[in-house]
Amino acid sequence: MTTSRRKFLRAGTVGLFGAVAYSQLGKLAMGQESRSNNDRTDIVSEPFVLFRKSNFTGQVNSQFFLRTENSNSTAVTLAAVRDLNPNAKRLKSIAVSGKECFLLVFNSSQSLPQGTYAVEHAVLGSFTMFLVPSGTEESPTMQAVINRLNG
Repeated sequence: MTTSRRKFLRAGTVGLFGAVAYSQLGKLAMGQESRSNNDRTDIVSEPFVLFRKSNFTGQVNSQFFLRTENSNSTAVTLAAVRDLNPNAKRLKSIAVSGKECFLLVFNSSQSLPQGTYAVEHAVLGSFTMFLVPSGTEESPTMQAVINRLNG
């Protein structure tokens, strides 16, 4: 299966917009930005604090379950957590400040379409994640880019 440059750039752009959206919603979940209603502060309760590299690194080779639109569940295995920070010398300061960017690679037994999946894991719990197919037809994988560099 070959991928054209146009398809690759389109998928990368969609992934970038998804990462930016997650980053902005993560600020809401962590209380950095909030909305006020009658002197009461409401904070979005999505578990974006789970999206840290250290949480996923400890779960390499464990099973995650992806729930599709028709409520079918597909098992995938977290194969790798790859650092995407552009400057390796800054890694310690980035990790300390909570700013990090990394790639999650999941092995799958079947090709799945690009989209947002409900993900379930025994340790990390339930959350949603935008996944993009990659790999080959013989060895399909799914990837997610987590960008926490903005907050």
